Amino acid sequence: MGKRSSHVARRRLSSDDAVHGPGGRAGHRGCGGAGPGPAAVRRAGGLAALSAGPAGADRADPGGVPGQRLVARGRERRLGLRLRRVDGPAVSAQLVTPVLRGLDLLEWLAAGGSAANLSEAARETGINRATLGRLLATFNAAGILEQDAAGALRFAPRMLRLSAAVLGESDLASAAARILPGVAAALGLSTYLVALDGPDVVYLQQHLPASPLVSHIGVGSRAPAQQTAPGRVLLNGTPLEWSRSGLEAGVGAAAAPILRHGASVAAISVAGPQATVDAVAEGIEGQLHEAAASIAAQLG
Repeated sequence: MGKRSSHVARRRLSSDDAVHGPGGRAGHRGCGGAGPGPAAVRRAGGLAALSAGPAGADRADPGGVPGQRLVARGRERRLGLRLRRVDGPAVSAQLVTPVLRGLDLLEWLAAGGSAANLSEAARETGINRATLGRLLATFNAAGILEQDAAGALRFAPRMLRLSAAVLGESDLASAAARILPGVAAALGLSTYLVALDGPDVVYLQQHLPASPLVSHIGVGSRAPAQQTAPGRVLLNGTPLEWSRSGLEAGVGAAAAPILRHGASVAAISVAGPQATVDAVAEGIEGQLHEAAASIAAQLG
């Protein structure tokens, strides 16, 4: 696709620092049996290491890491796709319920949901089948959604223009788009701009290195913050978060916060095969903090 950065929303996932989440197995759904509690975090100075182990959050919300892919030599390896309904705010007299449901539907579609089967889509979104059909028809008529040659719905140019306008007006997004490709190239790791959204993190940018095997987390993907390196950085205020997994895929990740007036506004995260992470481990901390400082300097 020419440029290796992506700005199109695709998936929702549950972890970026372990391709299938602590204790998971690539290609298999998690299970809810008994097991040890949340993985222990050991901090030494500014460095935090996540020891591998089945975390309670993974057992309660099985499915591993939906949406993240290891892409090798043109082949995609999908790992445990799982979709979760996005609950809207409490409905009150001031809120327009159909609009809230429509926004939930768009977010579900952006996370990889398919409306090809209305009954299945209604079950996954919690929107009744009749309302779902009307919402899809409305978005289609409004130019938010369109049908491809196979009849599947996808986001239409009007939606893409709105997304581009939001990203283009963001100093954070503009600064990150200039700096993060250099981090990906220098480390040979997939590099992401990540922000908090309630209890989740959202992946705002993705920049891939020219490597034969990369971590792939689609822009727009969501994850429980506590299960990801950038989420823990943003929640806990640590200067660097380092995560390892004992998975067969062998994926590692690290993240550092972007500070503005002393407060975290987003995080930079890198992820990739554990062998690649180990090979550049000594340079990761410096690269992340230098990039974060450069982005912060452009925020004013």
